Amino acid sequence: MAKILLVDDESGVLYFIQNMFQANGYEVVIARSGEEAIESVRKDMVDLVITDLRMPRMDGMELLRVLKRELAPSLPVIMLTAYASDETAIEAKKLGAFTYMAKPFNVAGLLNVVRRAVCDGNK
Repeated sequence: MAKILLVDDESGVLYFIQNMFQANGYEVVIARSGEEAIESVRKDMVDLVITDLRMPRMDGMELLRVLKRELAPSLPVIMLTAYASDETAIEAKKLGAFTYMAKPFNVAGLLNVVRRAVCDGNK
């Protein structure tokens, strides 16, 4: 099964999503910042990144830029945010995000998007 990197500065969110994916057979790596996520991508072979948008120091948009321009251009990235806006959704898509979802999210919907992203990423 696929390995997912979850990036969020809120521990409760990380553990909820981690448990959800592990219960569905995914391997999960967690990072609490954009910087940790970059290190994880460098050392772990991950199939997908799911990142929060708002985080201290390096936000999800900057993480997306680094991943797509420098580290892993073909790696699918899903953006999650409690602060959704049309502007950030458009920017995320332009930078190469697989999709952009608002929190709170529908669990079945997120699982479906992850399945699609992993399938697309493995082509």
